[in-house]
Amino acid sequence: MEHDFFNPNPNPIPQAAVYLLRMILHDWPDSDAVRILRPIALAMGPESRIIIAETVLESSDELHGTDERRARALDMIMMTLLNGRERTREQLESLIRQADARLNIINVVKVPGSPISHFELVKENPREDAG
Repeated sequence: MEHDFFNPNPNPIPQAAVYLLRMILHDWPDSDAVRILRPIALAMGPESRIIIAETVLESSDELHGTDERRARALDMIMMTLLNGRERTREQLESLIRQADARLNIINVVKVPGSPISHFELVKENPREDAG
């Protein structure tokens, strides 16, 4: 189900099993990416998960030739057109911590040959939000 990230009404569905953000965060600068994640984290229940599917920018040591040029070009396109950015794993982890320090990455899956990584997040003590 889609929702308006920046409109508090309607909020994300409370305690959904899964909140999927596929190729969303790279469209936005860091401050807006945090604003997207924060209400989802607040809506999570004890069994909820967030799945973030994003291209993860690898270091120059890991990419070579055409793959590195393609990754850097995509990053430049995101910056110039949308004020967004491709992020490294560390930068994405930082956004997650800024959104809610209780969010924990419990699994990261990267399909060989694909630039997209899937981050599975859970939240410690989600019931604290209800009180």
